[in-house]
Order: sequence, then C-alpha cells, then structure tokens
Amino acid sequence: MVSRIAAVHLWALPLEAVFSADPQGPGPALTAVRRESRGRWVLDAVSPEAMAQGVRPGSTLSEAKARLPSLLVRNRDPAAELGALARAAELLFTFGPSVEVCGPDLLFVEVGRSMKALAGATEGQVAEAIQKLMVRGGHQATVVLAETVDAARTLVQHLSQQALPRPAAPTRLKGRGRARAVERPAPKPKRVPKRPRAQVVPPGGEADALDRLPLSALAWTDAREDPEGSLHQRLLGAIASLRVLGVSEVARLRALPSAQIASRFGDAGELLMRRAHAAANRPLYPFVPPDRLVERFELEHVTEDLEPVNLVVRLLLERLADRLDARGLAVTKVTLTFLVEPGLDNVIDADAARPRRHLKDEPIHLRFARPTRKAKTFFTVAQDALQGSLPGAVRAVSAEATAPQADRGAQLDLFTSHERRLEAVGELVSRLVATLGDKAVFSPEVANTHRPEAAWRRRAFDIDAALRPPPVSAPRRVAVIPVAPVAGDARRPGDYALPAVEAGLSVTGMSGDDGPATGPAGPWPKPVPRTPADEPLPPLPPRPLVLFPRPERATFLRGTGMDEGVLVWRGRRYPLVRLMGRERLEAEWWTRAPVDRDYVVAEAADGRRFWLFFGPEGPEGRAPAPCSGEGEAFVHGIFD
Repeated sequence: MVSRIAAVHLWALPLEAVFSADPQGPGPALTAVRRESRGRWVLDAVSPEAMAQGVRPGSTLSEAKARLPSLLVRNRDPAAELGALARAAELLFTFGPSVEVCGPDLLFVEVGRSMKALAGATEGQVAEAIQKLMVRGGHQATVVLAETVDAARTLVQHLSQQALPRPAAPTRLKGRGRARAVERPAPKPKRVPKRPRAQVVPPGGEADALDRLPLSALAWTDAREDPEGSLHQRLLGAIASLRVLGVSEVARLRALPSAQIASRFGDAGELLMRRAHAAANRPLYPFVPPDRLVERFELEHVTEDLEPVNLVVRLLLERLADRLDARGLAVTKVTLTFLVEPGLDNVIDADAARPRRHLKDEPIHLRFARPTRKAKTFFTVAQDALQGSLPGAVRAVSAEATAPQADRGAQLDLFTSHERRLEAVGELVSRLVATLGDKAVFSPEVANTHRPEAAWRRRAFDIDAALRPPPVSAPRRVAVIPVAPVAGDARRPGDYALPAVEAGLSVTGMSGDDGPATGPAGPWPKPVPRTPADEPLPPLPPRPLVLFPRPERATFLRGTGMDEGVLVWRGRRYPLVRLMGRERLEAEWWTRAPVDRDYVVAEAADGRRFWLFFGPEGPEGRAPAPCSGEGEAFVHGIFD
C-alpha cells in the first residue's frame, strides 16, 4: 500500500487565535499580531489585506502604524494557537486514523489507508475536502498530498508563502539630501489573491515537484529535533554559500555530487541533499485528542441582541458536530455557557474588558432523547431552550459536549424509513424536553404493587421500543391429506383435498329452543368442555384519569340517605348524589404502611366524579362519629 501524506498548513493561525471571525461577515481585514523582541514590539504575523498595503512581518509596531494607521494589532497568544491547532487536528480524523500535530501551524494525516473507504474519491477531491473542512472550522489552510512527510511539508510551506501578496515598497521623493519615505495620502487597495488551492503530487513525483523551488524552501527544522535552532542556522549558512556558487534552486542542487556537498557542509549539506532528492522521510507522531470537546467564541462587543448570539451559537454547534463526526462520537447532552455582564449602566471603553469578578456564567443544558451529532438537531433544541431571550448581556459563548459515547451509525433500509423516523421523533422529544422540562416527557411503567399511587413509575422515553415494528408471525400451516388414486376420478395422484364427510355425520346446529340437532352418529364436531380459566375476565374497577401522587385529606358529611352526603375538599362543598363502584384494597401487610382502604366513586350534583376512600370512620360499613356526624375521607383522583 502506497503511503499518502496530507500536509495542512494553517498559515493564518496566529491571527485566527486572537481575532474571532465574525459570523455575519469576514471579520476585520487589516489585522496583525505582535511580540516583544529586545525591548520593542515586532509584528509576527500580518493579514494578507494588510500586507497588500505595505505592512510586512518583522517590522516594528511604529513603522506599521505609520504606514497603516487603521491596522488593528493584538498580542500573540501561543496557548490559544495550540488549542486551535489541536481542535483542527481532530477534524482530520475524518480522513485517516493517523494524525500528527507539528507546531506551530502544521498538521499531517495519513490518507492512503482510507482512500478505499472514501467512496472512490480521487486524491484531488480528498485534498479539496480537507481544505473545505478547515474553512468550516474557521481556518485558512493550504493542503498538499505527497508520498513523504518532509516533501509534503516543504511543498505546503512554499505554496502558502507564494500565495501571500508582496508588501508594497515605500514611496520615495527625489531631491536634495537623503531620500525621504512618505506615506501616500490615499493608497489604493491592491487585489488580495485568493487562498491557495490544494496540490496533489503523484506517487514518485516528489523530486520533480521540488525542482522548481528555491533553496530557501528546504531550510526548515522541527522544534522536536532542533529545539535550540542550531541546525537551522547551519542550513541557512549552507544555502548562503551555495548561492555564492550560483546554486539557488533545488534542481541545480540535485545535479551536484551528494558526497561532496556532505563533506563540505556537514550534516546540514547531507540533509539538504536528502530533501532535494525527496529521500528524507519519517513516521508520523500520533496525536491523542483531548477528552473534553469544547468550542468557545468571544464577541468583539457585549450584546443583548438575540440574532448575533444565535449566529454564534450555530457556528459553535456546527464546529462541535464536525469534531464529533470526525471522532465517531455522539452525545445526549450539550452545555451552552454564556459569559454575561450584569448591569451595563456604566459605560466602559469597548477595548477595556471588565474584571472577571463582574462576570458570571449562565449555563443552559441541551438534552437529547437519543445520542446524536447532528448540528441541525443541536441548534433546533438550543433555540427552544433559549425561548427567544438571553440570560443577560453576552460577552462570550462556549459549547461543550458532555459524556460523548461511540456512535456506530445506522444502516438505512431501502424499503422502510424506520431510521429516519427515529431521528425525527428523537428531535421532537428533545425539543419537548427543552421547552417543558426534563420530567415532562417520560414513559409510564407498571410496577408490581397494588398501591394505586405507586402502581406505575416514570422511565425515560424509549424511542426505539416505541417505534419498533411488531414481530411478523409465521403463517399457520394447515395439514392436508393426499388424495388416493380412485378409478374413474379426474384428480391426479398427488393432488390434495380436505377429508370427505361421511353420510352418518352431521354438523351441530341450533333449531330454535329445541337444542342442538344431532345426527345418527352424535354431535359433530364434539363439544369442548369449558374451564374457569376459559371464562372472560371481569371488567376492571373504574380508575380516574387524574390520579394524585398522594391522597388529599377531605371531610364527608353524612346526608339524609345512605348514598347521599356532602364532600368538603379544598375549601369547597360538593353535594353528592350517589356512591358507586365500591372496592376494597388490602396489600403490603408486611410493610410499615400497609394498604387497607375502601374506595368508592362519588358523583357530585354538578356531574363531577371523585375517587375517594374513607378513614377509620365513614359510611362504608361503619357509622360516622355520633357527636359530629362526620367521617374522614381522602380524595385520590378525579374522573374526567
């Protein structure tokens, strides 16, 4: 199997780590990040739009501001870059199981073993898909497919560098004395080139692809192998000496004898020759993804409007769904955390952040009926959970997948839509839970007890069991008798027919009140004796539609007749016209609270019916207290 390495260069990662992309647009264009070097601020990375205006990396902050006053500069954040690089590496598990993170802005993935599983896609389509997936994750990326890791890295770094615009030279005025650099009054923006497209190097063509590159493209080292940068300095010295000899391209370096270059420049020369011949290769260092799946977005300005926050939530949930899909995971819970600022009466500067003690986190938990990783389901449930309002003035939003689990997926059926129905019902149940609460959607389960208030219990709604198709019973087999050949019969041997009825048999029938008619040989078919188990079950006693979790105390006032009286419950009087459906329940005698109740259905004069039972004194077989004429009763339910 041919090894195919996809090198991904996130050339704008320092800018993307500190400047959050605007969901409504492309975001700020004229941006740069700075670092402190020898007591002064130096630009480390500059956006292509700013480079087209003459600002270049390595210039001081004062020089950049003098050339482009509208340049937005922030400090570089290495920790944020490393976190963004790790999240981008998780997305590459979609294309292969072997992924490497090579700081500060490079990723590698082995796609050779996964080409057969990518539905017959070509290598060019795979490279384009990797680039589009990086764009969905908020990164500008360049992708190169090659056979070795070193060749892919050399090509992808050079391709990214070629795509950046060249900085504009300052305007100089000729005259007496020294030439003076002046700022143009209204510089015309130059056209920014499009992001570089993916490049695919055919197997065995790495050396030919490297021939067109300058020698400076080979002068890179890995921080793991050259932490102090000494090898990098020797490479630069060797390249400078070769340029003096007229060797400035990789093709000319390949024409020189490898032994002489190695003897003259040492290990640096040997490494240059190996890279020029595409002979340097190494295995990938495996990347272990983090356990927590968190996406965070910090807004440029605090907002209380729902629309921009909805766009941010959708962006975070889409990125979270992509990471779950790449790792083959699904979740039943996603937590949205809003960092809000209470009390915005005091106006502050837009660039000045409030102290952390004035901020608070407002979590909103999104629960799903079935494990899912669909971004559409995430966002639909999130909208129902927010219900058109925010918990406050939002500064930042984060989304975290809680307790992810492996998702094997489901095989769709050609003849039924069962799997699609499961997804639709799961989304519906999740929306009901988000709107009504966690305990509002459940399935009742019968409990093994005769106590009415404990006769059932709640359990999670099982969508698979509710939509599982009923089992198909096998057709019943009917015993048939082969017909024996008879002389003169038109039927052929082997035909089948029901047994013939003899002349002495007759079918049992009813003839008025005279009873069954029988023939000479007795009744046919024979009567089957019935047992008590064959008798139909008696009808169940009435049960109310609304059953209280605990019986509520009431008072029964005896009336003039045995079945008449007044029920006093919840501060109201209900005249009763009759008591019916008497039932006695005795159970759980072995517990501390046995059941010993006499239930009746009490019908009031206005048509309401109550399911109640009486206490130690009442009309069910006992007379009420003679002094008060009252009895203690408990209302347990109401009939609709």
